[in-house]
Amino acid sequence: MRRVWSAATCAAVLVVGAVGLAACSPSTGSRPVPVVSGCPTAAATVHLALSDAQPVPVVRTVPGGCVAVQVPRSPFAGHATEVPTVTPDGRLHLVSDTVSAGGSRTAYYRALRTGTATVSSTVTVQTNVFVPRWSGLVVIV
Repeated sequence: MRRVWSAATCAAVLVVGAVGLAACSPSTGSRPVPVVSGCPTAAATVHLALSDAQPVPVVRTVPGGCVAVQVPRSPFAGHATEVPTVTPDGRLHLVSDTVSAGGSRTAYYRALRTGTATVSSTVTVQTNVFVPRWSGLVVIV
């Protein structure tokens, strides 16, 4: 079935999309999150600190919401953590990713559609020593 949109509906979608690309909401819970271009202004930003312990941290957001994912610093000197991966594909879109001077990583994602996404990260080193894998869940409702 084809969907036909009126000119007014198309204009409204374009305006909302343009506003959505302006900036990310700088507030979440108890921890402030910096403004990140590409995240919608209407939705709250949530903070997810990945962990290698149980229970896995869980945050909730809405489609269009922004998720700030914090990866702990690598336990291996000189080796940065990897950009977090999202499973399954298509639930979260990477907006930006930075590594701090202290070695921790913060990645910002925009929630695309409802469902649950697992976000995880690790560090790649050439060794047979145990390598941590940090993870968390994002529930998009």
